[in-house]
Amino acid sequence: MARKSLLPSIQWLWILGVSLIVLILISASVFLSIAIFAASKAMLGSIPGQAEIAAFTELFGRITGSLASVALTLFATTWLALRLRSAPRLHGLIIGGIVAAATLISDILFSPPTAPDEWVAILLTILAGWLGGGWGGFIINNREAVYRSSQAIKGANRKEAVKAIGEHIATPSIVLITLVNHFGDLDRDSAWQPTYYLKVPDSIGPLPTPVELFSVSKVTNLPWHSHLLIALTDDESLLVASRNKNGFSRTDIQNYLTIAEQIGLSLENLKLIEQARENGIMQERQRLAGEIHDVLTQGFISIVTHLEMAESKLEKSPAEVQPLLDQARQIARDNLGAARQMTWALRPDLQSGEPLSSAIKSLAQRWSTVNGIPALFTVTGNEQNLHPDIETTLLRTAREALNNIRKHAQADKVSLTLTYLDTLVALDVRDNGKGIQPEILPATGAAGGFGLPSMREQAERLGGELNIESEPGMGTTIAVSIPMPVQNRVP
Repeated sequence: MARKSLLPSIQWLWILGVSLIVLILISASVFLSIAIFAASKAMLGSIPGQAEIAAFTELFGRITGSLASVALTLFATTWLALRLRSAPRLHGLIIGGIVAAATLISDILFSPPTAPDEWVAILLTILAGWLGGGWGGFIINNREAVYRSSQAIKGANRKEAVKAIGEHIATPSIVLITLVNHFGDLDRDSAWQPTYYLKVPDSIGPLPTPVELFSVSKVTNLPWHSHLLIALTDDESLLVASRNKNGFSRTDIQNYLTIAEQIGLSLENLKLIEQARENGIMQERQRLAGEIHDVLTQGFISIVTHLEMAESKLEKSPAEVQPLLDQARQIARDNLGAARQMTWALRPDLQSGEPLSSAIKSLAQRWSTVNGIPALFTVTGNEQNLHPDIETTLLRTAREALNNIRKHAQADKVSLTLTYLDTLVALDVRDNGKGIQPEILPATGAAGGFGLPSMREQAERLGGELNIESEPGMGTTIAVSIPMPVQNRVP
């Protein structure tokens, strides 16, 4: 197979334009130094002659031109590398060669034979072009690494966030990255290490108070030589351990500081999500307790009452016993149906590894079997694995919508549509029932399930929205849409 040529990737117009600008600036710097020399002599009362100006140009102009050539080439090639973001060293080497060649031709045409120091300046110009391109490439790679790490952190849990730093930012000298609390206890579950094994200690000792934004320390009692601590939240910091005795470079520290701010926000969001889950569990317990009291307990009390009444009439009025037994039997059946509905509503949201579409399809099929109403489920777009919170919210919304249809809609046909778009995922649940007034919603947790207001709150917490479209006699559509994390979006 023929090797791919590098020539198509060379931007000749940019190279020639930048080289021309560098040469113009070099000439301008030489003329400026001569003008400053002449002006200073004039201010002292003597006007320099041509010979004196020529001597100055030969000595100081050569120095000024050489320094300007190296400095401007280094700056220009670095700028061009950041601008083009492709083949930086090659572009820098070509520009350095063009500037050096132009300088050499100028020396041959307008100056005495090229001196050894001028050859050194020419070689330094070529080297400056190569170094400038390399430095620009280093900056590009560094920025891309921080960007990739930032994208991987979005929507990630603690372990995934730390792993993103290790895979994209960590240098070869890094031996451990993890989270540490203010007591100095390391979070082993979130620890990232390179391929080789390092025994992670339980603690590094209490952190200094007050907590600094970041600190670099050399250590002797730990299985590494230095570490970087960056405060993330009030009670947690990021630990980056290195086997390098000289600590961390300024660029490395800046990279970790940049990404640590995002991790701090992610940790705060995870805490808020956990609090929301706990609140949701508490609300669900309260709702379940209310339903047990209002439905099952009252039903059992009614059954006992009917049976006691039947027992009291067994000898005196036998004819009145059978209706009481029939009523008790019907109440028991109603309680049994209510218990089944509660059991159905309490099923797990998502089985481990189960796709969201399969979970919603199974939910619709079970609901249709229990209630005898056809429920059609369809998926549009390219299905993707989403954050568990997004999948759980969509599945719970589907369950609550079906629960409301069973209780209130009087529908004979239901459809559920799961749609994957470029930047969001949406779920629509439609029925052909009697319809409702969208502005009239049951209180949170009412009428079974988590309640539509609670579903709306959860959708909004994830940056989404829940809307209800309905007209009397025209059915109802419940639509929830949630933005996808950046890593899920179709490019």
